Order: sequence, then C-alpha cells, then structure tokens
Amino acid sequence: MTRRDASAHLNARALSEGRAALERYRAMAARHRMERLTPVLRPYVLTASQLAALEAATVAFGRAMEQALAAWAKDGAFAADVLLPPRFDARAKADVLAGRAFGHVRFDFLFEPDGGLGLLEVQAGDPSGMGIQHALAQHFAPDAAEVHGTLDSVAASLRRALAPTPAEAGLVVFAIQRGATLQFDHALVAAVFRDAGVDAVIVDPDELVFDGAALTWQGRRVTLVVRDSLEDLLEPKRVAGSRALLEAWLADAVVVHNPAGSIVADHKVLLALLGTQELPEAARRALLPVEKLDAASRPGVLARRASLVLKPSDGFGGFGVVVGPAVDDAAWTAAVDAALASGRPHVVQAFGAHPSEDFPVPDGAGGVRLERRNVVISTWLHSGRFGGVFARVHAGPVVNVHQGGGLLPVCVVNG
Repeated sequence: MTRRDASAHLNARALSEGRAALERYRAMAARHRMERLTPVLRPYVLTASQLAALEAATVAFGRAMEQALAAWAKDGAFAADVLLPPRFDARAKADVLAGRAFGHVRFDFLFEPDGGLGLLEVQAGDPSGMGIQHALAQHFAPDAAEVHGTLDSVAASLRRALAPTPAEAGLVVFAIQRGATLQFDHALVAAVFRDAGVDAVIVDPDELVFDGAALTWQGRRVTLVVRDSLEDLLEPKRVAGSRALLEAWLADAVVVHNPAGSIVADHKVLLALLGTQELPEAARRALLPVEKLDAASRPGVLARRASLVLKPSDGFGGFGVVVGPAVDDAAWTAAVDAALASGRPHVVQAFGAHPSEDFPVPDGAGGVRLERRNVVISTWLHSGRFGGVFARVHAGPVVNVHQGGGLLPVCVVNG
C-alpha cells in the first residue's frame, strides 16, 4: 500500500467510527494519565525508504553535533553562551572529549514526503514523549495492521540499547522531580523496561543516597540513572535535593545516561557550527541557517522578519519561540528587543514552511472531523544508534506538545 493510500484509509476509518474511535482514544489516554494530550486519531505514515532517509540524516547530524561539541570543549566556541558551574563545566568537557557526551538525542525535522528535509533543532537528553509514543503505538497497532504497516516504540529501542540483557542490567533508576509535568511519561518508559524484565523504578532525586562509593536507593545500589539532561538539577531550588546524584556522577560512581554534554548540546547556538562540520550533501542541504542574536545583528534581523524564527538558545517546549511570518512588524520588533534585554542568549533561524496534511481530530461536539495540521518529525539516537521516530502535529506555527499539539507514532508501510 502506498503512503497516500494508507493515510487516506486511516482517515476514513477514524471518520467512519467517529465517536467510538474518540471514546476509545480517551479511555486509553485516561489509563495512562495522558488526558492533557490533544487527540489525533491515527498514526502518521512513512514508507520504508522515507524512514531510511531520515535515519541517514539523523546519524549524520549526530556525528556533526559531536564535532560541534568538541569545538566548544577545545576551542571555546560560544563559551559565553553556554555557562555551567566550574566543576560541571570541566566534567562536561571531559565527557565531550571522551566521546560520551550523549545519551538519547532527539532531532526535529521539517520533512516533506517527496524528499524535502530541514533540521529545526537538536534536543539532547530529553526523553519526553517516549512513554506517550509507546502507549499510542500499542493503541494504534490494529490500524497499522489494516494498512500492512509496522509500528515501533522509541522507548523499547531505548531499553534494547541500555539493557540488552535485562537480567544483568542491575537497578535502573528513572530520576525526575516529584510532581513534574512529565513524570507520568517517565513512568511509562520505566514500565517498558520492567515489562522486558529489567529492575527499573522511577524516583525523585532526593530519594537517592551517595556514601562516597556507591549511589543507592532504599539501600540498593543503583547501576544506571536515566533522566532528562542534568541541567534542571542545577537550578538553585533543586541543587540540595539532587546533591547525591550529582556527587555520584562527578565521582564516576554511577553511569548517568545523559551526562553534562547533553546540557551543552541543547543550546541552539551550537547549531550555527553544524555547517562547518563534515556532512553528506543531503544533510548539508537540510541545514536551516542559524545565527546568534545580538545588538549588531538587530537591524538585519528586524528587516528579515518574514524569513526568520526567533528562539531562546536554551529553550524547550516551544516556549519563547516567535515565528516571523506569523506576526507583524511591531510584534517582531517587540520580541527581538525583549530577547536582547533578557540577558539570555537567543538565535534566529531561517524559516522553513511546515509540511501539512489532514488528520482526524475531535470536532468539539463528541464526533470527529478532518482538519489540516502542520507536521514535525522527531527522530532519535540512543548512544549513537538510530532509535526510532515519532511525529508531532499542530494547527499553529509552533508545533509542540507543550503548546497543545498532538503526538503520533509512525506507521511504516512498504509503499
């Protein structure tokens, strides 16, 4: 079945079932504490060859980002924009130069099914969405079977990368602050590990104890810590509660699957270095040029509103992103000036139009209708190996789940 036919079939199926399809989705979301997720009632569809092209680009950009990180560690590139406490700065650079800066890394693309590709950003050390995608892949498995497609799980591929032999994995801790917005998502990923036979738990960092030799939880030695980038642990309100984990990591007493190099790779100023690295031609064409915003660049940035997107360098979740073509000159000027006044580094990136297509979504009256949605494709590397893909869709110009977008597993058809 072709990609177009599969997408049309899945749309028609959701429309024909209408209220029943929506109720099944919402019941599944409630079971997994995903009620806040915007419902989209089918998976995204790619062909096997399209997935292979995304995998090749992801691996190429992963290598280029490692080279960009090395430029930061060795040559001080963007040193003033990526500030860490001295102990962490030294450790982050050591991790980078030892080739162990990355754990799991997400690459966000504009992807046209006919072959167009544009790299939006790199989000390192952020597993958010993996648990959601796993639950959705299970939910939509019957739909994928109808179009002779396959659905994979990014969380399951992470488990295979980190604990290939579950019985020998030891105690794996998923560390996230109690009550955090995405705690439920981490819990879903931890459950994927447990279902495969791994001894995995989700804990608040303040439950961990470090005695100078071992990191423990309830008296048991921790073998591996999986979490978001360590950056949020450095916030003043969290340093005390995170001290045991941080000290154990600095002492090499535990493996952390997102070391401090992930903090650095999250900064979008480093995207400006990708064009100077070794890249296959197809990946080089996918670069959306990035430049740091400063007082000297302000006049040109104001003049090029219709071709630029403004982003905080250390941002996430689409917060603070302003799409130039979606606002007027006054709003753009205000956003640029606020960014400059904030003291926080910002970048401007060349605007790329989002691919879009029709998806079945709630009609507001208990039924389902087709609506056009912009699409961003997110691919993953787990310790340098391709880890899978999911899609996010939104009616607005900033496509992100935190902004009210939907998340979709990807159904791969032979096409």
